[in-house]
Amino acid sequence: MTNLQADDLNLGGEYYCGDIFPVLKQNLSVNQDNSLGFVFEPPPEGIPTYGGKATFYDQILLSNKGIEGIGKLEYLTSTSRSENFQFYPDSMIAETAQFNMAKDSIAAKFPIIASYDASLKWYPSADEFYSYRKEEDFPSCRPSRPLQEAPEPHRILPDGNGKGHGSSELPRAGD
Repeated sequence: MTNLQADDLNLGGEYYCGDIFPVLKQNLSVNQDNSLGFVFEPPPEGIPTYGGKATFYDQILLSNKGIEGIGKLEYLTSTSRSENFQFYPDSMIAETAQFNMAKDSIAAKFPIIASYDASLKWYPSADEFYSYRKEEDFPSCRPSRPLQEAPEPHRILPDGNGKGHGSSELPRAGD
């Protein structure tokens, strides 16, 4: 046992992570920070997240920090990109590098948003997804009409009930 190296520890098995992701068949090994864990790369089509409510792409990591992700999350018409998604049994939080929400092609339930540097909080069991701006206004609909948001979040619900707080500048309103 005195010659045991971290690289020697490689335990095969299945990881059950509640309803965050399906069962992951992955080897448990010693990470660079000396915690037990793994790095999992989902297939190119992504992996169902929170019972199929969303799809996650790129990398899933398990360490002493919990379940984290690096990559892209697609939920309803939104796409979030982050270097640090944090997945919990009841929620997901992230500091995004990019957050986009596309118009729903069928019923136009959601506004068009393209933002960088937003904070996200998602409660999958309640179907509540919140996006908070950090430094700049959320550009909404068109770049000439940004949503100047108050500190309250923009809320996205699956029934298309998107809500935001703040004001929107309409430079040619009334013309």
